[in-house]
Amino acid sequence: MGNIGDVHESPLCDKCSVLRFNDKELGGHKAQSHDGQDILSFGRAKDSQEVCRQLYLDYIHHDSLPDLPRLKASAEAGCTFCAILRKMALELGFSKSVQVTFKLGYLWYPRTIPQYGLSTLIASWQSEHTEFETLSKYPFVFYIDCDEGDGNQIFRKFLLIVLGNCQRWLRTALTPHTQSLCKENVAWMRRTLKQCSIACRSNSTSDLLPARLIDLGGGDQEGIIRLIETRDTQMQPPGLYATLSYCWGTKDQATRQITTTSATLSQRLDSIHFDEMTPVMQDMVRTARVLSIRYIWIDALCIIQDDLGDWTHEAERMGSIYANAFITICAISTSSCLDSFLDRPADLVSVAFKSSLQPYIHGCLNLRPQCRPLVTANMPPLTRRDADIDCGAWYLRAWTLQEKEMSQRLLYFGARRIHFSCRMQEITEMEYGSSESSSVFSHKVLRYKQGEPYEYIRKEWHRLVCAYVHRQSTKSADRFPAIAGLAKLMAEATKWTYVAGLWKDTLLEELLWYIVFSDSCPTRKELLEKLDIESQSAYIGPSWSWTHCRNITFPEFNTTRSKHSSPNWIREVDFRSECRCLSATCTPESADANPYGRLKSSKLEVCSKVIKPDGHWRKTESGLLLLTYGDCVAHCELDWNLDSVDDEVRRTELSLLLLASDYGPHGSYDIERWKPSSGCSSILEYEENGNMTEESVRQCNIASNRNARGLVIQPIDNGARYVRVGRFRAGEVGALLAFMDRPFEDVEIV
Repeated sequence: MGNIGDVHESPLCDKCSVLRFNDKELGGHKAQSHDGQDILSFGRAKDSQEVCRQLYLDYIHHDSLPDLPRLKASAEAGCTFCAILRKMALELGFSKSVQVTFKLGYLWYPRTIPQYGLSTLIASWQSEHTEFETLSKYPFVFYIDCDEGDGNQIFRKFLLIVLGNCQRWLRTALTPHTQSLCKENVAWMRRTLKQCSIACRSNSTSDLLPARLIDLGGGDQEGIIRLIETRDTQMQPPGLYATLSYCWGTKDQATRQITTTSATLSQRLDSIHFDEMTPVMQDMVRTARVLSIRYIWIDALCIIQDDLGDWTHEAERMGSIYANAFITICAISTSSCLDSFLDRPADLVSVAFKSSLQPYIHGCLNLRPQCRPLVTANMPPLTRRDADIDCGAWYLRAWTLQEKEMSQRLLYFGARRIHFSCRMQEITEMEYGSSESSSVFSHKVLRYKQGEPYEYIRKEWHRLVCAYVHRQSTKSADRFPAIAGLAKLMAEATKWTYVAGLWKDTLLEELLWYIVFSDSCPTRKELLEKLDIESQSAYIGPSWSWTHCRNITFPEFNTTRSKHSSPNWIREVDFRSECRCLSATCTPESADANPYGRLKSSKLEVCSKVIKPDGHWRKTESGLLLLTYGDCVAHCELDWNLDSVDDEVRRTELSLLLLASDYGPHGSYDIERWKPSSGCSSILEYEENGNMTEESVRQCNIASNRNARGLVIQPIDNGARYVRVGRFRAGEVGALLAFMDRPFEDVEIV
């Protein structure tokens, strides 16, 4: 370690010495905070407005993958930053020979975000190699916290009160504790949980207990650990337990954790040896004990893993298990059951700071590397909570979404900080104040019960599904079970009927979901293999649901004739069904145990009109496939990747199944038709009271004026049944009229 004044600085090479933050040279000036304290600003001196900006450093480093020999030489010579940067780059595993260029810049947030100023250091890298394009979107991020420079506590207190300090001047985060369960953190967690129990008016105890819990043996830190059957046990205190949310890891990693099976159940009821537990389980025991929580729930031990009946029964109740827990412990820093969530990485780069604008302000900036690269061009997550939660394996696991969204309180154990969240607030270890909670789904269901309209809860369900589809599970058949608790909660609140991830009560709109990023779609061959019921080892879900997709969204439709919320733009109105019959049915694998879980079969029966395009087609730059039928064009968003569409479209027997129609323009598809300057008589007009004029109502009901919407389908089983392979919209004059002379057909989609 180097030593500058009273600050211990990490060894740096000459090139990396630019990491020493020079507030004057980078364009900063002295400003005042709302409470009159001196702070650094990068806005104009006479202007209170300030924007988020990246402060680029005089640093350009050329190197070559796969080994990065220049960074390696500098690291071996002692430069801490070069060593850490090289380690982060090599972890991405790019094996080809490529020339790369690294650049550095500090990220500065404005005073409108009072908790942050000097937030992060971003190391971007680029290459002219075409295969490197995706990897270049992963910059390396270092989050910054600050140590004060003087060890004399009396003088340090004088600096804090009278003169100001480094952390306040730069508005950085405070340095986290070196140990997760240090006495300061334990006191903070216990105090926060106590305050939350009062403020949220919930003791989080319930008679609806899991079938089994793990008893840690009272207040004795070395007490006997054993599994208990809750129906046969008088719990003390009654009904209070903590749950663990974590990643099992790969199949090989998961097999190395102890579980409860039919053969080991009696043994677990007698005792569970602490040394047999995996690190993540051991950490859960330690955490519960310091928080004085006697009972805990861990799925691997509390569910009989080889008993399908027990697993199915407990999977159905999984949502309530987390909802009724006093606290959920989230091991967000781990990637498997073999990792510890209490261990904190020691790697950091300490850089001395002395203000050139206020020389009495000095200290040490700690640059802590983000554990995993963030998928972002320039802007990493603003808060360390978001960075911890959104960038690890825990965030990508299917089951953890439900565990998070159903819990009343959560303690997230990140790589470097602990974060608390409840219905009222979100707090992070060693950060000032709290922020308003983003609220989990269970809290939003409560708001719906208190009077929010059905559109509110429906949008929240769509938000959940869109967040869920990119997540992964070890077993593909767990696609529905992993959110069964959320579906059950939604069904009980709305009294709606659940069908394969959608809702019968709003089925017409829900069927028109679409894929957002076409490059994330499978090829046509891969898609059809997924949808081939006969070849599936285990049935997952129907083609008309989102089970086989990774990036989807749901459209919003105006089923009324009222104005769109944006007065400056006309949008579709009067969304209505064009089907004689629309019915979805599902057969659960075990209807008595879990109607929201695994499916045995499902089908969508539609009586409507079908058109087979005439074979003329073209692709657009935005990823649409344009299919012509008569004088009209259907704008199709397919569920497979269009990169190799040329031969596939010619070979494919695609048809357009009409589901609905509406009136008005949509984006740029048919903007010319709806421009007021076009003289079109179909422009909507409204009375002062907001009602559509009589003439507009008449225009709205003319079939030739209406847009057509529906599904793109492909026959299977020699045309006896169909699968969904996309959706379409047609907005030209006569788009709906072209369907009118077609007979109604009965179509079954599986």
